[in-house]
Amino acid sequence: DKSMGLVFESFLRNFYRLEQSEYKVSSDRFPWDVEGDEYDLSLLQDNVTDITLRKNDRTLVIDAKFYKDPLTSNYGKFKIRQDNLRQIHSYLTNLENRNGPDSKADGMLIYPQVTHQEPINSKVKFRGHDIYFKSLNLNSSWENIHKQLLSFI
Repeated sequence: DKSMGLVFESFLRNFYRLEQSEYKVSSDRFPWDVEGDEYDLSLLQDNVTDITLRKNDRTLVIDAKFYKDPLTSNYGKFKIRQDNLRQIHSYLTNLENRNGPDSKADGMLIYPQVTHQEPINSKVKFRGHDIYFKSLNLNSSWENIHKQLLSFI
């Protein structure tokens, strides 16, 4: 799953880099928005986004997640993995003190739809940030995959 996750992440980043021209595409590295002495701060790993899309008035942070079963089951009900939500929320809150569209960034978790599971297409608003949950059907034609990915942004 780990190597497939890296392939999926790379595919999404390169797709958006090559197949759309509205956004600048990058992977960002930025520190935590915290205070402390030099040693204490040195213990924290930087935030590193899988994909960041930017245009004049919008920043969208995308996290690519590759699991055989993207949702967890809790008492027979399917749920988004809490660690995935915490990670995207962490990126968004650590961007808040920046100027411009980064301060109001939105987030998206994209999962591959690799089995016959139901597609994921949801959105929540969390502390002023829109967070989207999407699944990409990898068992469909290239034309459909292309259309799906462009519709996500």
